[in-house]
Amino acid sequence: MKLASTRVDGAVRVIADRGDGVALDVNDVLDDPAFTIDRLLDLDEPARAAVVDTIASHDGHAVSDLRGAVWLPPVARPSKIVGVALNNDVFNYLAVRKMSAPMYFLAPSTSMVGHGGAIEVDPAWGLVHPEPELGAVIGAPLRHAGPDQALDAVFGYTIVNDVTSPGLKAADSVELVMPEGITVDEPWRTTRGDDDRSLYLTYHARSKGTDTFTPIGPWITLRDDVPDPNDLEVRAYLDDTLVLLDSTANLTFPVERVLSHLSRSMTLLPGDVVHFGTAARPADPDRFATIRAIDLTRHGDTVSVEVDRIGRLDNVISRTTRA
Repeated sequence: MKLASTRVDGAVRVIADRGDGVALDVNDVLDDPAFTIDRLLDLDEPARAAVVDTIASHDGHAVSDLRGAVWLPPVARPSKIVGVALNNDVFNYLAVRKMSAPMYFLAPSTSMVGHGGAIEVDPAWGLVHPEPELGAVIGAPLRHAGPDQALDAVFGYTIVNDVTSPGLKAADSVELVMPEGITVDEPWRTTRGDDDRSLYLTYHARSKGTDTFTPIGPWITLRDDVPDPNDLEVRAYLDDTLVLLDSTANLTFPVERVLSHLSRSMTLLPGDVVHFGTAARPADPDRFATIRAIDLTRHGDTVSVEVDRIGRLDNVISRTTRA
């Protein structure tokens, strides 16, 4: 089953797709105008399962007309959105020192935009590119969990386009040259001789967390309908051109290891979103040789992400110069 959040005539309506081609209005099924996916995630596991069973077994005609609906992010108020940086074998191959554990960044809930919404970019920022990813919506608190336990905390899977601006990242980066005689202890990088005293600092808040930089949805596919999240094809399109073709099988750190490792640093709560690493293999290398060539400030009118079993996320590109 898949669940989505929409707005119809000013009211939030939850839609269910049971795989039968019928979009059920869950608020009508439950006779609860105030029902939301966030409220569902607030329930304990038995109560949540009872609601899902009610939706799955409904035999009435609570059909939703989606023609006037605005698609919303599936969850409205995650306490955090966590992304995994460079989690693809392509990047690990290029790394001077191979990655031994996942690395993370955070984005605010205000960066989310739903299916059909606009990704707003200012050409003055420089390069902005998409990153098509599998995401998970957490359904139970997860802390200090092992990989075997981690997937049990997932409520379902969704699509995230982790829009990224290397242009903004460059603006928010600085090189500090330390005074002679002060040791620079940066074991993660290769130093260029004894006189290399540079510290490189980069801050990702704007490059990842700017408004509309986290397109998400439209659906959450419930966990039991995704037998193996580490074997899903991921595709990205610029307008109608396939530009990236990859698989979650190529994640350097698989989904359960990411969630386990992350849970040892921060507690994941119901409604939190974790996305696991971008598709990075070019499908049209003559035009876009790398993901950084897909510059949304210059190319295309729409960008789309498809993930097997999850669905398709479409967003328009809006180029506006900001003051």
